[in-house]
Amino acid sequence: MSATLLTPVATPRRVRRLGAWCLAGGLLGAAEGVITLAWPHQVTEERFSYPFDAFWFVIAELSYAAQHLMLIAGALALLRLPIVSATRAARIATRVALAGLILLVVAELSALALYDAATDSALATVIASSFMLPVLLIGVGFTVAGVALIRQGAAGRAGVQWLPAAVLAPGIYVFTVFIPLINQSDFIARLGIGGWMLLFAVLGYGLTRLEDHDV
Repeated sequence: MSATLLTPVATPRRVRRLGAWCLAGGLLGAAEGVITLAWPHQVTEERFSYPFDAFWFVIAELSYAAQHLMLIAGALALLRLPIVSATRAARIATRVALAGLILLVVAELSALALYDAATDSALATVIASSFMLPVLLIGVGFTVAGVALIRQGAAGRAGVQWLPAAVLAPGIYVFTVFIPLINQSDFIARLGIGGWMLLFAVLGYGLTRLEDHDV
């Protein structure tokens, strides 16, 4: 397969449009966290669907999956940037993060099977564990891509000085904040997820602000 097929040619409008989807997805993810925390407890914590009943759990999971799809747009936008595609490490690492985001959608959809499951059931344990691989892929992918962009000197390039930090942040966050908080109380874990989503919103916003000569 040719390099052209692997790395689509960027167009400013397309990159900004993909960035807008990522921005919206990040903001939606943060809002979902707030809504979940404020949601009245319809079931006990022994149910995997907590705090939702079966019906609202299905709605919530579909919403989470749709929101993760929007984040995929951010990774696709990065792959269309010459400054990313020109560096093998950044290009491969971004594809790893993209794979993680896709698998995260799959994990959310698989969780639909747990609408009436107990938290400690075998199925719940298996599906809950399936979220870790996507999260790690996203963390490693964005971390390596961000470091590669820094080493490439992107932080000193006019118009994209912000890009290495915006790519690196959601990657490092996985290991420094997300993973340490995810097994804490539901409130703390939701805050951790919300913070992660806001970093994707920042990345998406930056992509929407790229000028034609930056793409």
